Amino acid sequence: MSLSKIVIKAPKRSTVTKPEDIFRSLTLRGSVENLWAPQAEALSKWDSLRAEKDVVIEMTTGGGKTLVGLLLAQSLVNETNGKVVYACPTNQLVEQTAAQSSSSGLPVATYKQGQWTGEENYDRCISPCITTYAALFNGLSIFRDAELKAIVFDDAHVANNAIRSQFSLNIPASDLLFKKVANLFQGFFLKSSRSQQFADALNGNTFELLFVPMFEVVRQADTLRKLMADNGIDASVNTKFSWAHLKDKLARCSVLISGARIEITPFLLPVGALPYFTDTTRRIYLTATLPSQVEFVRTFGVVPKQRVVPGGKSGEAQRQFLFVNGETEEEQRSQALALVETRKACIVSRSDAAASDWCPPAVKFDKGKGHGSILDFQATKETRKLVLAARYDGIDLPGDSCRVLILDGLPFGESLLDRFITQGVRIEGLRSTHIATRIVQAIGRIFRSNSDHGVVIVCGKELQRWMRDPNNQQYMPKLLQQQVQLGIELSRNVADGKTTYEELICAVLGGSRDWDELYTSNVGSFEANDCPKEAEWLTEIAVRER
Repeated sequence: MSLSKIVIKAPKRSTVTKPEDIFRSLTLRGSVENLWAPQAEALSKWDSLRAEKDVVIEMTTGGGKTLVGLLLAQSLVNETNGKVVYACPTNQLVEQTAAQSSSSGLPVATYKQGQWTGEENYDRCISPCITTYAALFNGLSIFRDAELKAIVFDDAHVANNAIRSQFSLNIPASDLLFKKVANLFQGFFLKSSRSQQFADALNGNTFELLFVPMFEVVRQADTLRKLMADNGIDASVNTKFSWAHLKDKLARCSVLISGARIEITPFLLPVGALPYFTDTTRRIYLTATLPSQVEFVRTFGVVPKQRVVPGGKSGEAQRQFLFVNGETEEEQRSQALALVETRKACIVSRSDAAASDWCPPAVKFDKGKGHGSILDFQATKETRKLVLAARYDGIDLPGDSCRVLILDGLPFGESLLDRFITQGVRIEGLRSTHIATRIVQAIGRIFRSNSDHGVVIVCGKELQRWMRDPNNQQYMPKLLQQQVQLGIELSRNVADGKTTYEELICAVLGGSRDWDELYTSNVGSFEANDCPKEAEWLTEIAVRER
């Protein structure tokens, strides 16, 4: 047998580590032609901090942080000659980030839903791997023994829910196991005079939320473990990955019961037990807005000491806020739909149940269809309505792809534990920070650059009341505070009969000179406050708690 046809190619491994030099070496194929000033500043400042274990890079929505993160990931691959992961909250964002890398000429590997692309380049430490938080943090993760040299956490400000879901067992009320688990704790709630609350939760009342005290969980832990194992918790694709984390640690978990589901989750995320948070791994946190220090500590287990915040005016889009009328949710929803009947619109709703109220004419986003369904919505000229259920991040509809956003309802935490802390503990500064972060992220779905302009229709009396309160507005960026206040005044003028919502929408979307003059002359006249600083003792408590 002849071996003459064998072709040997040594891997082309770059030794360039300066991020800006890596960019200059790329063959650009997409819309990116040059680095923007804030991007170049972020890359340069990080380069001077590259030896640090934890660095936060804060760039506003539309500021180009994805390209920054990709360049930093490649820089770390080149420097360490090791494995580097770029983590995204969703599969759709993995596809979107991979598309960005392809158009920028950066070869990457991807791993999502158990499928690889470019796996060899990752294995040979030539390229980083783009994956999801779920793939990285689940209890059976393929990355746990990979000796990662670095991780880039994209959208770190919304990472808590993405990570917590991998350490949580959720048993829906429709599952036969729901009542079996709930009944383990029935005796406690009978003794504590909360038998009716318990009965209401078991009968499907989603407003009821019961926290099982830790001493009661400890008492029932062995019984709970056997009950769940006997009912196939380790076989279901929805639970086996979290079960791998929790099966021997149920006595250290919180148990919460609502009319919709039972949630079993650690009170604190045990990320410190994972190899990714040792001194041998460097971590970069990309964020559009830094969450509270307390939430950062409770998510990642560290206090971010090094922050890179480049200058520039990215994200200063022209936004028109409109507060629709109506005494009920249904009346407000009807008015909003009437206003966008002839327009394409994106709706961000607080929950899956609330999202269903918009259908039809709206259609829910199907995450199973991935990035392709978003590209299809971006491209269509039809007057479609896309509703996102509690998706405040990860869906980008820039420029003409969508000019109208409907915010529906006051956002709350996705986990039952978040709800319990928000409703029960009520540290208002933390609560307001969480809500403001979600609102700002939702608005960022359609406003991706300084040249963007469009309409934000605010629905839901709770949300409208929250956004009108200046004590809440101060947790938003200053320009956004001013735009919200201008929107309140515009809605007052509509109520006084001086204009109509239709006229205002047509003016901003049609590029009316009168609107531009009205906006420019007035938006800066409203007061905007600095975001209050968190009390140091709150962060100190979070560190001690961990």
